[in-house]
Amino acid sequence: MTTQLAGRTIAQLFCLALGVGVVTSGLLGVTLVLETDGWHDAVHLVTGVALAGVALSRRGAPRALVAFGAFYAAVALTGFVDGREMLGLIAINPVDNVLHAGLAVAALAAGALRIGGR
Repeated sequence: MTTQLAGRTIAQLFCLALGVGVVTSGLLGVTLVLETDGWHDAVHLVTGVALAGVALSRRGAPRALVAFGAFYAAVALTGFVDGREMLGLIAINPVDNVLHAGLAVAALAAGALRIGGR
């Protein structure tokens, strides 16, 4: 099974798509389209830019997906436990928690495919 498309690995393409999506989410929050706070938007912008940037690296993309997935899994878990704020710093809601959990699962799966397929 090939893991490349247009000269990029699936992990690289997933990093790019996920990065653009997370940056878009952060920008929508900054423009008040989404109900988030500045810290929440900043986390989205930073993680999204980092993912999009690491999409240039064949070796770095799978590792970044696993790191992103683990981070977002922790964010989701904390959100499910804490409720409306993550550690009293970042406003979240139940929709965020489900989205963060879904992103974590998808990123971990995409990263593990490449890491396990060496």
